[in-house]
Amino acid sequence: MFDAKGHTEGHSESGAAEQSSAPAATPRPSRRTVVRGAAWATPVVLVAAAAPTVAASVTVALKLTGSGCKLPGNSNDLVKGYVFGITILNSGTVAADIVLTSIKIDGDSLGVNEVLIQDADSCAIVGSQFQVAAGSPRNIALYTRNYTKSQAGTLTLTYTYDPVGPSPAVTPPAITATVTGSTWNGGCRPFPTYSCGLPHA
Repeated sequence: MFDAKGHTEGHSESGAAEQSSAPAATPRPSRRTVVRGAAWATPVVLVAAAAPTVAASVTVALKLTGSGCKLPGNSNDLVKGYVFGITILNSGTVAADIVLTSIKIDGDSLGVNEVLIQDADSCAIVGSQFQVAAGSPRNIALYTRNYTKSQAGTLTLTYTYDPVGPSPAVTPPAITATVTGSTWNGGCRPFPTYSCGLPHA
């Protein structure tokens, strides 16, 4: 149906054709959608901070009580021997292995495997290698065997201590004590409260 100017009512033919051939507009994503997508796309990198290492600190000191008690001869297996008290203090944070490396009286070697070492608390016999706990003292009694000289002299003891773990062994200076003629049955003891009896070889 045409109007007075020859056009159809409502719209022209050319306008209708233009509308039918124009592509539909694509909706643009919102800013919030873009930000959310970027958050998922960005990789999250976690950097683990290295934990600080705590170095094990160990300082071990052996101290002789200062004198050796003469043992009564022919009354036990430790003929003409002496007993010395040794206090060990580990002021460190880990246990330490103690190794006695040399025991001499006036230059005469007594042999680390020839002496008897007794724990002063449990009275158990231990060898020339033993352990002391972290931050703890330990008392041991060292008995010589078949030492034939009875005059006064000087006991010299060398040792090493090795902290339990990767730390290297340490060799401290030698320690000394005086050999005296005071006898066990005369009241001499390696420690004032020492109550262990004489060990047997």
